Amino acid sequence: MSRDRVKHALLCCSVAALAAAITPAIGRAQSPLAGVPKVAVQVHLYGAYGDTLNPPLSIDRVRTTLELRLRTAGLLVLSDSEVRVGSHLDPVVVLSLYVYSLPKVRSESWYMSFMDLSMLEWQKSARNGAWAFLLLDKRNFTTMAPGGELTRNVQEAAEEMASAILNEWLKANPRR
Repeated sequence: MSRDRVKHALLCCSVAALAAAITPAIGRAQSPLAGVPKVAVQVHLYGAYGDTLNPPLSIDRVRTTLELRLRTAGLLVLSDSEVRVGSHLDPVVVLSLYVYSLPKVRSESWYMSFMDLSMLEWQKSARNGAWAFLLLDKRNFTTMAPGGELTRNVQEAAEEMASAILNEWLKANPRR
């Protein structure tokens, strides 16, 4: 077999594997987002190597924006006091922010942020009975902004990621 044919075969297998990996659950089976009526929300801020930073960022404003976007789509967002504990936890939407300080530009502080928005559910494994988080959906975003625009920038990115998850949630939970 020639090298070109081997490369072509490997490319075809890679494309087929990639297509299978990114094909939504809808169509193959029920979406993991089906039947999710309510969620808890958590926002976590991390710095380089997991150390918490103190950038000019309002976590409360980011969380409020995220909660509002989820409510607007029809999800019930639980307050911290409403979150159930024990073996019957409600799904949770977790926004993890990794914020890194960049060199100043014209004496202005700049930041790079990597964001991960996940919807998780605490479930018992059918395979071995261990409790673990089941990933229902996940989105990522990377952005840079000057310090004065960091909160707005992160809010917009969080809304965009939430919209993508909510589009899948709405497909799995059509309004009646």
